Amino acid sequence: MAVIGRIVFKEAIRLHHLIGLILLLACAAIISLSDGGKEGDFEILGKKEHKISAIYAVGMALLCPITFAAQNFIVRIVDMSHSYNPIDFRIASQLFLNGVLIIVSIFVIP
Repeated sequence: MAVIGRIVFKEAIRLHHLIGLILLLACAAIISLSDGGKEGDFEILGKKEHKISAIYAVGMALLCPITFAAQNFIVRIVDMSHSYNPIDFRIASQLFLNGVLIIVSIFVIP
């Protein structure tokens, strides 16, 4: 949202925005490099489990902030240009967005 705010709304990017962005990218890099994208089966306490690639975790870690930033951007545009109550719009869009993310995490990720 900080980058969108800088480009569209001419807001200043503060130090905590930069720190958050750097930490997000660093964590995504560490997770993606941690297992090399290997999948396979392994056993835990006598039960066979399937390990999925870390790319799914990185994908969700990047998808969530992008969708939240898009939601904040849309709410700000609606607030500036329409008479729709931004709190009502934020609640409705948050419920929809969380539903979409739950569906993605349950049905898309193996």
